[in-house]
Amino acid sequence: MKLKRHIITVVVLAGLTVGALSVRAEDHDMGKMPGMNMGDQAGQTNAPAGKADAKAKPYPLKTCVVSGEELGEMGKPVTLIYQGQEMKFCCKDCVKKFKKDPEKYLKKLAEEVKKQKETKKEAK
Repeated sequence: MKLKRHIITVVVLAGLTVGALSVRAEDHDMGKMPGMNMGDQAGQTNAPAGKADAKAKPYPLKTCVVSGEELGEMGKPVTLIYQGQEMKFCCKDCVKKFKKDPEKYLKKLAEEVKKQKETKKEAK
């Protein structure tokens, strides 16, 4: 009985360790796309502050460009700089989706900004 308990404990601990290591490896790989500086949950970039980051266009939306969720609903937004444009996401899963097809979401961002400008013009 004691041997069974020890074996189960070892298996559970091994599973937790593997899970924690895979999450860390995933987080480590997130900033490797060319033209992209990955930010942490507080919105700071991991890369040293440079001229490229200082000139980044601010993110104009109050929602995640991938999911449409309001930023801040799922905790602090994840921020990154992609080709001079600050991008904010509601979660790390949306960052993964963005990385698969960034041009799609940059186009979507431009369309949303255009809609906002048109709405403001109509309100006047």
